[in-house]
Amino acid sequence: MRYLIPFLFLFTACSSGPMITAQSVPTPTRTDTLEASYDRAFTAVLDAYSAKGFGVDEVNKDVGLAKSGFKQSGNIVGSKARSQFSARISRLDSTRTKVQLTATAQRETMSGWNAASMTEERARKLYANAFSTIKDQL
Repeated sequence: MRYLIPFLFLFTACSSGPMITAQSVPTPTRTDTLEASYDRAFTAVLDAYSAKGFGVDEVNKDVGLAKSGFKQSGNIVGSKARSQFSARISRLDSTRTKVQLTATAQRETMSGWNAASMTEERARKLYANAFSTIKDQL
C-alpha cells in the first residue's frame, strides 16, 4: 500500500503530458480553410461565438479581425476561469477563406488573471471544437 500512492502520482504525472497555454499550440492546428466566401465565413465566426455563449468584443471586417469577449466560468475548487477567442480571417479566393484562431484561457489568482495551462491534447481539442462550431454555422 505504501508504494501505491507514489506509483499513482508518477503514473498521473507521466500520462498528463507537458502543460502548455492555448496560445502556444502550433499555428497549423489553430488554422483552417473554410469552403465559404469571406462574408459567409466572417458571419459564421461571429455566430459561433454566440452559439458558445461568448459576446463580441471587437470586429473589424476590413482587416479580418473578430474578437470575442471573455466568457467566465468556475471550476471544481471554486476559483474563477475565463476564456476568449480572437479570429484572423483572410480571403483566399471567392469560395475559400482562411481562419486562424487564438484562444486565451486564464485563471484568477491572488495576483490577478494569469494564463491557464493545459495539456497539448486538451488545447488541440479546444481548437478542433471551435472550428467544428464555426463550420456548423456555415
